[in-house]
Amino acid sequence: MDKSILLVDDEPSILRALKRIFHRAGYKVTIANGPEEALVILEDHSFPIVLSDYRMPNKTGGELLIEIKEKYPSTLGLILSGYADLQSVIAALNSGAVYKFLEKPWEEAQLLEEIDQAFSHWRQENILPLRDVRSDEQGKVSSLGDVARASSDLTYGKMSVMESIDHKISTQAHFSLVYLDIRHFRHFNDCLGYQKSDQLLHHIHALLKKQIRADVEFSLMNGAAFVFFVPEVFTEASAFDFIASLLSPFKQLVTFDEREILLTFSAGYSVYPDDGLTAEELVRGSQLAANYSKDRDLMFILSIKKAWMAIVMIW
Repeated sequence: MDKSILLVDDEPSILRALKRIFHRAGYKVTIANGPEEALVILEDHSFPIVLSDYRMPNKTGGELLIEIKEKYPSTLGLILSGYADLQSVIAALNSGAVYKFLEKPWEEAQLLEEIDQAFSHWRQENILPLRDVRSDEQGKVSSLGDVARASSDLTYGKMSVMESIDHKISTQAHFSLVYLDIRHFRHFNDCLGYQKSDQLLHHIHALLKKQIRADVEFSLMNGAAFVFFVPEVFTEASAFDFIASLLSPFKQLVTFDEREILLTFSAGYSVYPDDGLTAEELVRGSQLAANYSKDRDLMFILSIKKAWMAIVMIW
């Protein structure tokens, strides 16, 4: 995979620092000193990932990534900015133009991990074939469970999951979604290789499946995160109980491929219809809650936005 990335910021010192970090990590780095230059560069060169500052003259990073998404739909856009900008970024996050919000000042290892996960997601969306994903007569995936059962290696596009959530929205009066992210999964890719890492995902999937009741559906959302559909309205207490039960097998080291592995997770939840009316809003809310807490090593979050309630547990 071509690990090329376009960095956009109006501060040269920030661009230089980021360029050094990504260059040392093996990325092919191109820099743009603002939105206008970024759009000119994109006319002649394609990039899997664009990482942009938010506050820039003439055009915000959110506006830039929305325009990039319209012109170059396969490009994945991320915002790297101060947390004070989060409320302003929410509209872009909800639009789907911004894949993730990363906060300044950054921690190098965490930043590289987030970008590596973004590349894994881009690779899954644009390179990996969707193998044996079955659909109903209308061409729609009817449930998250259908996706998981149909995909023999748990790799498939985000679109199938979103379609299944939209189906639930059209048929259910209320439900909860849980977004469960495997922390530091890039280290397993580095140490085990992609084939073994895929087998590890299978193993994690099997362990999680044993912990859920029959009416809960779940499937892989992207390279290292699962989404769970729970047909009830979560409170903080019930979300805590659900996630505690879900992650109980991972309190101890997990044996895999004759190794003992420590697995840690971050989780966020959202409730339909209180926290969103679309699949994108519900997933983004729970994902953003998980990412926010992961960056700060928080045990619990009561809210990020008034309409979003999230609980995070780190094991």
